[in-house]
Amino acid sequence: VRVTQRMSDEGELQGLRIIAEAVYDLGAFRKRWAKGLRLACNGNASADRLAAILGPFRPGVTPITIAYRNARIGGEVELPAKWHVNLDDALLERLCEWLAADNVKVLY
Repeated sequence: VRVTQRMSDEGELQGLRIIAEAVYDLGAFRKRWAKGLRLACNGNASADRLAAILGPFRPGVTPITIAYRNARIGGEVELPAKWHVNLDDALLERLCEWLAADNVKVLY
């Protein structure tokens, strides 16, 4: 975004002009600016199911952090680089259906 002053022919300030140098739809914005994907899981989550959901979107550039909690333990683990994904709307939809939307966070 570039902001310039708009001046009249007499040199008086008339306002600001805002020029967008790039326009993104939400999916493209996510792919360009997302720093990571955080998934909250509990003791009922299946690693095999997660691998199946992530598979079609690998390899990619977006790192994934798993925030795991059950009745006895909890913590966060960043998955290795081979598990990085291409952040796609279809991936987010599948994860939200499986884990619920509150448990899927795109980090910026």
